[in-house]
Amino acid sequence: MSQKKQLALIISALAAMPSAQAMTDAEMEARFKKYEEKIEALQAEVKELKANGGVVYVEDIDKQTRHNAKQIADIQHKMDAEAEKLKINGFMTAAVSDGDDPIEAAHDIMDNPNFRGDAKAGLQFNYKLGENSQAVLQLVARSHGNESWETNAEWAYIDYGMSENLHARMGRLRIPMYLFSESIDVGYTYPWTRPPLEVYQTILTSYEGADLLYSFNTGSVNHTLQPFVGSSLNNENIDQQYDTFPVFEGVPGAYPPVRARLKMDLKDLYGISLNSTWGNWTTKVTAMHLGIDGSLVLLDGLPLPPPLPAVAAGEVITEVSDNLQYYAIGGMYDNGSLLAMAEVANLRSSDYTFMGDGVSGHLTGGYRLGRWMPYATYAWAQSYNDFNDLYQMMGAVPNRNMKSVTLGVRRELTNQLSAKLEWVNYFDLENNGNLESGATSFAGALGDDANVYTLSLDAVF
Repeated sequence: MSQKKQLALIISALAAMPSAQAMTDAEMEARFKKYEEKIEALQAEVKELKANGGVVYVEDIDKQTRHNAKQIADIQHKMDAEAEKLKINGFMTAAVSDGDDPIEAAHDIMDNPNFRGDAKAGLQFNYKLGENSQAVLQLVARSHGNESWETNAEWAYIDYGMSENLHARMGRLRIPMYLFSESIDVGYTYPWTRPPLEVYQTILTSYEGADLLYSFNTGSVNHTLQPFVGSSLNNENIDQQYDTFPVFEGVPGAYPPVRARLKMDLKDLYGISLNSTWGNWTTKVTAMHLGIDGSLVLLDGLPLPPPLPAVAAGEVITEVSDNLQYYAIGGMYDNGSLLAMAEVANLRSSDYTFMGDGVSGHLTGGYRLGRWMPYATYAWAQSYNDFNDLYQMMGAVPNRNMKSVTLGVRRELTNQLSAKLEWVNYFDLENNGNLESGATSFAGALGDDANVYTLSLDAVF
């Protein structure tokens, strides 16, 4: 075959190559390599033609070579630009816990080794929409001892930067109630295997709404002011402690037990939070109002003796509402070696149908010794209102006072993986403290104290 025909076939083959934009990264790399090999072959052919005086096709070949090289550069540039826009991060907790008695409080701690109660995994996607704007999605899958994992969007919002110091966010957001509200699911960010239940165990962590983040300084102190407003409709609180309630214990041989589920509409949510940092110090102050409408829905039929009519499963047996005021203050000192934290939260109820007035808090200290950090926590919860049995059946939480002492040690295995070994002793329990789910679970099954032992692995990637 003549050299001219060979060159024509080479140019035709290059022109017929498929677009690289639809290929995978591996296929793209392989295709780039082939392009480069073809370009090198063409350049060698050009040199041979020049040496033999064949100059008729040299300019065409050089032009095709430059075109292919530019295509490769353009595709690589687009890929790099897209990679800069999208950031993906993840986190995971694998843990095993064991307790003296079963404890259902959100983590489903059993009286035998349980690998599911604290297990969770999450992915966060940040996509840059412009110079000052982004879309954020965080998906978290938890087990909490259930038969199957449940995946929820804890964050799903659009962040628009109106100026360098002012950002507006709208969508599904975290309520800024605690020092670790933004990372409450990311076990790697805090010292414990799980945050103190007295303070961090709530009926709500995320909501649908909007907030503003305004950053400013007062001298050397940096502040972020965060007003927020929103709601969370038809939240059945499947993963929270206020979930399924025994309405009727049953009569052996006559009537089976009857359960009900509390469905809650969380509305009129608004508040403000102020975060401040100064050197090694961090503080957080939050004030919040929350309105609650709820209904108690039967999961089982309620057989009533004649002449009373039977009540079928799915029927609403009562409806209640309440207005809550929540105030919290927290502080943390961390100089890289010494860690000290304190948080106190105060809850006030207007109608006492879901929960009563109470105060809770914790004191935590730890000290890093190389990759090791022993830590200790003292926590408490004190409620002030008694409820009658009817209110408790409807969802009200009776006095559930409790205290706890936590001793643990954290070991940094890598820069992205930590191991924690922890013992918690809950004591001075009244009505099982906050450790039993269901408003009527106040028979004192846990006694005066309970112990929980946990080993966890927390990773970020």
